[in-house]
Amino acid sequence: MNNQNIVSRTERYHIALPVPFIVEQTPPELKFEEYISSFSKILIFSSHLDDAVLSMGSLLAYLGSLNKNIEVINIFTEGSVYQSPFNEKLLLQARTSTAANYFQSRRNEDKKAIETFGKIHIKNLGLIDAAWRTDSDSNLFYAQSIIGDIKPEDKEIIKKLESILSNIKCNTPDALIFAPLARGRHVDHQIVRNSVSNVFKNVVHYCDFPYSHKYQNEDQFIADYALSPVEWHGSYSSKKKAILKYKSQKVSLFHPHIMQLVYETFYLNRKEIDVMYDYYSYSR
Repeated sequence: MNNQNIVSRTERYHIALPVPFIVEQTPPELKFEEYISSFSKILIFSSHLDDAVLSMGSLLAYLGSLNKNIEVINIFTEGSVYQSPFNEKLLLQARTSTAANYFQSRRNEDKKAIETFGKIHIKNLGLIDAAWRTDSDSNLFYAQSIIGDIKPEDKEIIKKLESILSNIKCNTPDALIFAPLARGRHVDHQIVRNSVSNVFKNVVHYCDFPYSHKYQNEDQFIADYALSPVEWHGSYSSKKKAILKYKSQKVSLFHPHIMQLVYETFYLNRKEIDVMYDYYSYSR
């Protein structure tokens, strides 16, 4: 058995690395690696304070080794005073009593996790997480679940997010953009995916882990944008180390007490693929 796939029994929470163990990179993966390495500025839009690491931590570790200008932009990083059985469960799992403490802990954990990958900047936009969003009458939009369709009442936060993204685009017009694919249909992931796609062109979408393996997936967005997947077989040891920094999320992430990582998957549109192959051919 390869040492990478041994799960330590000395910890209460365990992470198993992807199987089967793959050493040799595929030609599409090599092309993808050279393509993303050609950018000097890389922006990674993360719906929450762990999504970038959970969904593309292995690639983040690689990017962090390149001495590039890399920034993780976390979107929904605050809560509110309004409570429901659903968000109270989140607080209970994190062993805290208020949303303010909950998100402060998560911001600290995310900083520690991303720091393990090297010099990567972090920006927290401070928008309200779906589990705490309310209307003017203090009615929670998602009191029961954050999986499913986006509520019409979210139009204001979508408008605000797209305005922020437009300003970011003006300041970084030539950056490579990563955003969630929203596999699993978490409403915040769908909002970020749609808003980033509305503002930026040629976005690389990452497959949302672990939602993509917990909930029903939808392929309409993939079909509409003619996206094709590339699987990443880089090192996952650094990703494992980073995930363990999210101490407040262990109860919700580990079922039961173990996480089976999968190879990260990235989706590109036809124009990106053509550019990627042209760059690879030219560099050869």
